[in-house]
Amino acid sequence: EIGDRQEEAFTLGNLGLTQEKIGQPLDAVQSFQQARTLFGAMGLEGDVQVCNQAIGRLSTPPTSRLSTRQHGWLGRLVGWLLRVMHGLWGRGRKRV
Repeated sequence: EIGDRQEEAFTLGNLGLTQEKIGQPLDAVQSFQQARTLFGAMGLEGDVQVCNQAIGRLSTPPTSRLSTRQHGWLGRLVGWLLRVMHGLWGRGRKRV
């Protein structure tokens, strides 16, 4: 029975990864939560942590994960601003 539960947990984790890759973050979080519950019940803390990391990654607000492809001109603007800010900060630093 433990082998079956472990297999189910790994399957749910893989399902979560697939859902994440195809753009279904809410479904992915649910799959990772279910996998985490099963891993926790079996005392597999390392796998629980992997699930927690995935859930945390998927729970990051979309505004902090802007990409050019997903957000068009806004993503390009944010990227440009970040490059400008990085360039300005880099000018005042001494190289060792």
